[in-house]
Amino acid sequence: MVEFLDKRYYSLRSRADGSCIFLQHSKEKNIYECLIYDSRPILCRLYPFHFEQIHSDSFLLKLMPCLGINRRCGELVDTKFIITHVGSFINSV
Repeated sequence: MVEFLDKRYYSLRSRADGSCIFLQHSKEKNIYECLIYDSRPILCRLYPFHFEQIHSDSFLLKLMPCLGINRRCGELVDTKFIITHVGSFINSV
C-alpha cells in the first residue's frame, strides 16, 4: 500500500489533474466510482475531512473544500454528519 501514498500530504497519490488514482469513470452508469471502496483507507473513510500536521507530534482535523458539502444539492455538515463520519473512525481506532 505504501506505493499509493503521498507522504507530503498524508493522503493517497493523485493523478496530474488532482483526482484519486482509484477513481474510475463508468461509461455504462455515467458516474465516477471508487475501485477500492469496500477496502478504502481510513483517510478516504473520513472524507471530506483530512489531517493537517501542525507540530511534529500533533495533527488538526480539517474539513476539505467539497462541492457536495453545505450546498443545496449536497449534505449539510452538522453535528449528526460529524458524529457519523468522524465518530465511526474514532470507534474503529
